[in-house]
Amino acid sequence: AKQAKARRQVFKSKMLLAKVLRRHPGFKDWEEQVFQDYLTNCYEERPDNSLQLRCDPEIEAKIFSITELIPYLKLGMNQCPTLLIKPSPSEVCPTLASKKLVKSNPFSQVREQKNFTHFFPFEEPLETIEQTMEFLKNDWTDHSQS
Repeated sequence: AKQAKARRQVFKSKMLLAKVLRRHPGFKDWEEQVFQDYLTNCYEERPDNSLQLRCDPEIEAKIFSITELIPYLKLGMNQCPTLLIKPSPSEVCPTLASKKLVKSNPFSQVREQKNFTHFFPFEEPLETIEQTMEFLKNDWTDHSQS
């Protein structure tokens, strides 16, 4: 929440915004089209051609302050088919939580990616789509009851 409150809201130009964001490790490896889509959807152009963040940092901070901080520890309760793609190592989803998911849910899979960060859907969109499509091809019928 503290980081969200400190987030810069306005940039003088799209070029400056892109330059600032590309220096950040979280954005440096995004595919160009995905990055441009992010800029277009997350920032609003103002009459003076500056760009303003669409989500007010105060609102983002409030969302973070009321959000479950460790939702992955509850994964063991989930019984729906679930694909968990995560970076390895992950600063977001602990290995213990992902093991708990697989152990308690026969319809789940965990795939760890060494070249991913937690921004992987933006950095590796095609790989993310491929893995998701492969997962969705599974037959999730519970044959133990037939």
